[in-house]
Amino acid sequence: MSEPPRSDRRHLRVLATVRAWAASGRSRVRGAAVPNTQAAIAATIAYLICAYLWRQPNPVFAAVSCYLALGFSRNRQPRRVLEIGVGVSFGVLIGELAARAIGFGWWQLLLILLVTPLLARMMDRSDLMTFQSAINAMVVAALAALATQHDLPHSSVGRWVDSLTGALVGLVAAVVFPTSITTRPRRYTSTAMHRLGEALEAMGKGLSRGDAELVSAAQGYLDEARRQLTDGQAAQSSAADIAALNPRLRGERRELAELDRLLEIAGRLQIALQMLVRQARGVVGEIGPNPRGGELVSDSAQAMRHLASSVGHWNKPVRARREALDIAHQLAPLEVARSNDWRTTSLVSLLRAVVVDLLQLTGLSLHQARAALADAPTRERSLELGLEDASGLWGTETFPAIRTSDATSPQGGAGDQPASGSR
Repeated sequence: MSEPPRSDRRHLRVLATVRAWAASGRSRVRGAAVPNTQAAIAATIAYLICAYLWRQPNPVFAAVSCYLALGFSRNRQPRRVLEIGVGVSFGVLIGELAARAIGFGWWQLLLILLVTPLLARMMDRSDLMTFQSAINAMVVAALAALATQHDLPHSSVGRWVDSLTGALVGLVAAVVFPTSITTRPRRYTSTAMHRLGEALEAMGKGLSRGDAELVSAAQGYLDEARRQLTDGQAAQSSAADIAALNPRLRGERRELAELDRLLEIAGRLQIALQMLVRQARGVVGEIGPNPRGGELVSDSAQAMRHLASSVGHWNKPVRARREALDIAHQLAPLEVARSNDWRTTSLVSLLRAVVVDLLQLTGLSLHQARAALADAPTRERSLELGLEDASGLWGTETFPAIRTSDATSPQGGAGDQPASGSR
C-alpha cells in the first residue's frame, strides 16, 4: 500500500492537531463550567447584598472581589480565597484614601506602587495579597479621582466595604459549595496509580523482550503520573482545609488522611520507578532480555492496576495486596538474578523497594511490607508488627495481612470489599 502524498500527510497532521486542540478545549470547558457557575452566582449574591443591604450604588467591586477570590479552579483553599479577597479590599481602601487625600497623577501612581505592596507585605507574606493590593489601589485611585473631577456622587461607606463583602461571600462559598470533597483527590490518586501501572507494564515487556526503547517508554507514563500526583496533592490540601471549616464535612477527614498517605507513598514510588527505568535500560543494553525480571515487573504492574481500581472505587485493595505479597515472596535477589551480575542484582533490589511501596499502598505498615519480602531477616519477621505507618482504613494488626474472610470475597474473585465508611 503506497504512502499518501506529502501534502496529504501535512493535512492529516494539521487535522490531528486541530482535533487535539478542540478536545483539550472541550475538556477545559467541562472542568471550568461548574466552578465558573459557582463564582458567577457568588459574585452576583455579593453585588445584591451591597446594593440592597448596604444601599451601595452600583457596588461592582463586591462582584470583582468575590469572583477574583473564587476563580475557575476547584482547588479553592479557604486561605487562598481569603488572601485574594483581603488583598483586593486593602488595595481598594488605599486607593480611595490616596485619591481623596492627594488626587491621582503620575507621581501619585508612583507613590501608590511604592507604598501599597510594602504595606500589604507587612500584613501578610502572601504574593497574591500583595499583587491584588497594588493593582486595585491603582484602579480605585484612578476611578475615585475621575469621579471627583466630574462631580460624581461618592459612596458614603466606600468601595472597600463592597470589596470586603465580596471577599467574605467568596470565603463562605468556597466552604459551603463543595458537596463531596474527596472525589477529586481520589480521582487524581487513582489516575496516577494507573499511570504507574502502565510504566511497570512497559518496563516488564521491555525487559522480557530485551527492548531498551520499550523500557524507555515508561518514562512518559511516569511524567504523567508525577503531574497527576501534583494535582492530587493540591486537591487534597484544598479539601482538607474545607473539611476543617465546614462541620458538615468533618466526616471526610478520615478518608482525606488516607488519601494524603497514599499520595505521599505514590510520590516515593514514582521516584523509585524512575531509578528502575534507568537500571532496566542498563540491563537490557548490556545483558539482553531478562524474562524472569520482566515477568515480576509485569506482575507488579497488574497489582498496581488492581490497586488503582480499588482506590478509584474506594474499596479495600485485598486483591492487589494478595498479588503484591505473592511477588514479595519471590523476590530473593540471588534466585531471580541467577548470576553474579551487579546490574541484575541492583535491578532486583530496586524492584524489592518498589514492592515494599506497593504493599504500603495496600495498607500495610513499613515493617509489615519489609517482612513480606523473601529472605527478610529473621529478627525483622519477629518484630511485633503493629500499625505504625499503616493505613487507618485498610491496615491490619495481623500478618499475613489478609484475613480469611477477605480472601474469600464474593465479588467475582476480585477480593475487594468496600472499606468501612466508604461512600
